[in-house]
Amino acid sequence: MKYMAKGQTTRFKERFKERFTARISHVKNKESVTMVRYKRSFAIVALSFMLCILSIGYAAVSDTLVVIGQSTLQPPKPEGLYILKVELQSENNATSVDFEHFTPTNMKAVIHPSGQNASIIYKITVKNASTMTYRYSGVVYDRDLDSNNYIGAGITISTYDNAGGSLIFDSSDTVEPNEERVFYAKYTFVSGLAGYTFTLTVNFDFSITIDGIHSSLLEALNNPTTYQTIEAAFDAKYSQTGETVIGNIGDTSNADAQFISELFGDNPTINIDGVDVPVKIMIRRDNIDGSVSSGDGGEHGPPGSEYTIYITTDELDGNGNAVMYAISNSKGEDGKWHQLGQLYEGTVTVQNGNVDPDSWRATENTYYIGNISYKVGVAQHGNGINDIKTLEQLMQIDFNFDRETGNAIRSGLLSNVRAIIYGNNVDKTTEEYLMLRQAFEEAECCYILQNNGNGIDLNWGISRAEAVPHLIKLWEAYDNYRALHP
Repeated sequence: MKYMAKGQTTRFKERFKERFTARISHVKNKESVTMVRYKRSFAIVALSFMLCILSIGYAAVSDTLVVIGQSTLQPPKPEGLYILKVELQSENNATSVDFEHFTPTNMKAVIHPSGQNASIIYKITVKNASTMTYRYSGVVYDRDLDSNNYIGAGITISTYDNAGGSLIFDSSDTVEPNEERVFYAKYTFVSGLAGYTFTLTVNFDFSITIDGIHSSLLEALNNPTTYQTIEAAFDAKYSQTGETVIGNIGDTSNADAQFISELFGDNPTINIDGVDVPVKIMIRRDNIDGSVSSGDGGEHGPPGSEYTIYITTDELDGNGNAVMYAISNSKGEDGKWHQLGQLYEGTVTVQNGNVDPDSWRATENTYYIGNISYKVGVAQHGNGINDIKTLEQLMQIDFNFDRETGNAIRSGLLSNVRAIIYGNNVDKTTEEYLMLRQAFEEAECCYILQNNGNGIDLNWGISRAEAVPHLIKLWEAYDNYRALHP
C-alpha cells in the first residue's frame, strides 16, 4: 500500500507548556509516546453568585494521551463523556484497515480508498458518565499529525444522527447525564486519492453546558443593583490609576481580589477530571468592538466600553505563556447587556506573575453556528491575513471580511428559516413554529428581508461577534423545528 501521510509524528507540538500534565495520571513516559491534545471538561463547583449557561470545549486536542505503536494505554474511564465503542458500519470503494479510539473522544482510523466515491462509515457510541449535559461541538484535529493535512483537501469527515446520513449530528445534539448516544462518522475521499492509505486521528469534540462565571457576570450587568456596584468599582479604578482591569491575579489580599470574591464567591474553582482547581479571573472595561454607540464606559471609563471577562486555571507564577479564555459583553440600544461572539480560547503573556490582557491572542480553532463553522486565530478564508487574533479584531470584523461564513449563513440557515416563516403550507400555530418565529425576529439585526418576505439577505455589515449569539439561538430553534418536521 502507498502512504501519503506527512510522516508518523512521535510527539505533538504542545500548545501550552505542561498544561495540567501533573493531573493526568496515565502519562508516565513522555519520551516514547505520541501525545494527542484535548480540551478538558470544565465544571464549575464553587460559584455562589448567579447561575446561567456557559459552554467550554471538552476533549479538544490540547493536553496529552498515550499511544504506543498500535495499542493504547487507557486510564480508567473519566467522569465526563467518552467514546464507549466504535464499530465499522459500512465500506464503499474503501477498506477500513484499522481503527481505534482513545479516551476521551479521540479516534484513529487507517483507511484505503480504492475507487470513485469512496467512503467509510463508523458507528460511534459515547457514554456520558457525569451529571451534566454534553453538547456536540464538531471534529477537531491537528493538521500536522499523520494524514490529517488532507482533511478538507480531498478528505471530508461528516457526522450524522442516522446511518443513512439524512439527519445531521451537530451542535444541537446533546448527550444527557448517565446516558449513551450513537452517532455516525462518514469519511469520504475524492477519486484522486484512490490507491493510497491514510491515517487520520481526530477528536469528536463535545462541550459541557454548565453554570458559569461568564454567565454570572452577564446577569450581574443586567441587574441594576449589582451593575451600580460594578460600575462604581471600575470608575474608581480608572479615575485613580487610569487602569481598566480588575482581577484576582497576583496579590489576593488587595481590593481587586476582594471585588472578584464578592462578585463570584470566595476562592472560585472549577472541577477538572475530579480535581478542584482554583480559577483566576480578570474583568476588563474597555472599548473592544470599536463603537462608541454600544457599551457603556460609566462616568469615568472609555466611551462605549464593553465588559470582557478573562478566565484561566493556569498557574500565573514567574514568566511564560498561559491559556486564558475570553468573552465580551456589550450594551445594546435596548439598555441590556448581551454577549458578543463566543467563549474564545487564547494565550496571554505572564511576566513576574502579572498578566496584560492586551497580550491575549486567539488560539487557532474552529467554532460553530449549528453546522456552520468559522475560524478563529488563523488566516480568514483566503484573505491572506494572519493576524486576526486579538480580541478587538475578533469583535470588529464583519461578514464582508468573512464572506465564506456569511454565504453559508445566507444560503443555508437564513434561507431555510425564511421559507418556513413565510411558507404557505406551514402550520403556524404549533409551539415549534412560534419558537422559531420568535428566534427569527430576535435575530432581525442579522438579515434584510426582501420583496415582502419572498427573499432574504445577510446583513453583511454587522460584526460577526454581534451576529453569532443571535444566529446560534436561531439555529437551535430551526433544528428543533426540523426534528419535528423532517
